[in-house]
Amino acid sequence: SLRIGPATLVAANVADDSDQVVLGKFEFEAKGEPAIITRLPISFDITTSSAATVGNVTHADLTNITVYDPNGKIVAGPIDTAHGNYVGDGDRIIQVTATSTDTITIPVGTSIYVVKGDIGADFETDDTVQVHIKPNQLTVKGDNTGITITPTPSTEQSSAIMTVKTANVAISLSSSPVAQTVVGGTQNWTFANVILDAANSGEDVKVTTVKVAIHTVTANPSQSSGWTLYDGSTALAVTNDPSSDTSTKTTAGNSATATFTFSTPLILTKGTTKTLTVKGNITTSATSGSVSVGISDSVGADHLTAKGNTSGADAGITMSISDGQAQTLTSAGTLTLTKDSSTPDASLMPSRTNGVVLAVLNASARYENINLEKFYLTGTAVNSGGWDQIRQIHIYKGTELVKSITPTSTDGTDKTVLVDITNSPIVVPKDTAIKLTIKVDTANSDYELGSTGASGQGVMFKFATSTDLTVKGAQSGSTISGATGDKITLANASTTSQYLFRSVPTVATNDLLSTGKVSSGTLATESDKALYAFSVTAASSGDIALHHVAFNITTSTATVTEMYVTDGTNKVAYQSTDIPWAVFFGANDGGPDYAVGYFVFVDNETAPANAASGGHVVPYVIPAGQTKTFTLKGTLTCSNAGLAACSGSSGSGSVSIQLLGDVALPGTLPSGGTALSDAAADIMVNSFLWSDLWRTTISGISSTTASTTEQWSNGTFVALTSGGKMVATSTAVLFSR
Repeated sequence: SLRIGPATLVAANVADDSDQVVLGKFEFEAKGEPAIITRLPISFDITTSSAATVGNVTHADLTNITVYDPNGKIVAGPIDTAHGNYVGDGDRIIQVTATSTDTITIPVGTSIYVVKGDIGADFETDDTVQVHIKPNQLTVKGDNTGITITPTPSTEQSSAIMTVKTANVAISLSSSPVAQTVVGGTQNWTFANVILDAANSGEDVKVTTVKVAIHTVTANPSQSSGWTLYDGSTALAVTNDPSSDTSTKTTAGNSATATFTFSTPLILTKGTTKTLTVKGNITTSATSGSVSVGISDSVGADHLTAKGNTSGADAGITMSISDGQAQTLTSAGTLTLTKDSSTPDASLMPSRTNGVVLAVLNASARYENINLEKFYLTGTAVNSGGWDQIRQIHIYKGTELVKSITPTSTDGTDKTVLVDITNSPIVVPKDTAIKLTIKVDTANSDYELGSTGASGQGVMFKFATSTDLTVKGAQSGSTISGATGDKITLANASTTSQYLFRSVPTVATNDLLSTGKVSSGTLATESDKALYAFSVTAASSGDIALHHVAFNITTSTATVTEMYVTDGTNKVAYQSTDIPWAVFFGANDGGPDYAVGYFVFVDNETAPANAASGGHVVPYVIPAGQTKTFTLKGTLTCSNAGLAACSGSSGSGSVSIQLLGDVALPGTLPSGGTALSDAAADIMVNSFLWSDLWRTTISGISSTTASTTEQWSNGTFVALTSGGKMVATSTAVLFSR
């Protein structure tokens, strides 16, 4: 048996006046034995593009019909078509036939055969040709048996429609690059992307010349040179001096034409598009106005010199007129410095510590790469401090150390330090933001040794004005300094206030503890109950002393008594017996009542008679680099004065415990611990009282003045282990029913 059907062939354009054009493909499948074809009629429907062109094409315009086997060998023909008949669509369709009597052997299996022919010059654009085979018209026998075979199916089989087109190419502009700003002095700048489209061409197109129109506003054509046309990264042609469209190229707003002639023609495959890039050099004098590259009426069809690659006929040119996207000229790029969100908030800095991050800045450049060559950092005094609190400053670009500087200025307002990196500037890439990090090594803070650093004093950095920076455009070579300050933008480019202390504490509130945490639970009458836990870590730079801590205690139909703080070994802090150290507020009537309990540290496991000055009030020392965990304990009673027990079947009650922090530094920083304790009579003030012992470094808390001398601060800016800061009230531990 023999089956015949169309093979896969995409409808395509074909050129007129061309030879051996693919017109159709068919699939022949022989089964059982090879099939011998001795008669193969092939018909062609030629459809004219319009009624006006009927009769322009005859059978004589479709000649040399040839059949090729899968190996590209001719197995039938060439033969010419016979006189045709008009078969429909207002006589626009003429059917012609070419019949081969050559012997064609179809091997067992499936084979693809290609029908080709010569198309004459009388074909018009958009005429079509479609090839048909009627299997029942073939003469076929079995190669082994000699038995006549009737091919299937009986219906006519048609290949894809081929449309006659002349050589044609359309020229247009891409929307890229977008309108943007470019710095004078920039080399090899992309001004336009030109699209050459041969999608509607009947044959491959050979391009030998491309022209583009150069339009200027305020600028002039002589401010550009080295115009080059690229195919990808390959330079196809260069024109160093575009020709002016008027008598002079130095006239502002004048136009010019850049002509690119190819030493090797560019071949555009029919049915495809290619994008070519126009680049040029801009002189340093071009600092205003704009330049655009486009497709202009003034150049007209001369934008392209193109012919059919096979026919040699002039290709039709279709133009999409456009002036292109304006590239605005400027004298230099711009630099913007802004504070990054990762810049630390106001913080406490431990002394003798290296690599403390003070600021992270975002540096971004526009229009060209920017070289940051030098700048002044202005140090603003915080609490009478300044540069004496810093031993060394380090500037980083990302993770790369760029420069380290030792301040020579002393404390005071707005003292400056010069950072000169002219020989190895920081490069800020165009249209990219990089991070600049300022780190410091802190000074020592030891009163007894007469150190330059002083606890409680601090510093903040800033770029005071754009004139404090010297930057240079990498492409333009222009120096951007105070004279061009409008090109340097400082947007909150500063640090926050940083306070130096000999050592600083870090706190883990109950919810942040990994071990020793107290969990919320059911309210019941219990003695020596763990109510809240927290830890304090001393920085490695020195010991930390604690004077007192405070808790917010809220109760409803319950009471808490006999409270103390333990460090796991000893009872180390108690509420004093004098008012106002533990004050309950409310009517004690079953509704919510709350108290602020201040727990002062002692040395004899005995509640002091007077928290501020009496008893055995002795600060608790946490050695440098160590952590101590503390637990608040007390007796819970599930009832309230004069009311039914909340432990009854219908009763309810609750106890909530929160560690207190502080929201404002003491008015005098640092201050005496005793004075700050007295101030704590105002509820929720100086709730967390600590010292770095910088005034009694040698004697520590054994000094008789350890608690009274100016070396104490409160919980403001004290860091949490989670990276935040202590807040007014921590997450609560709740016991309820």
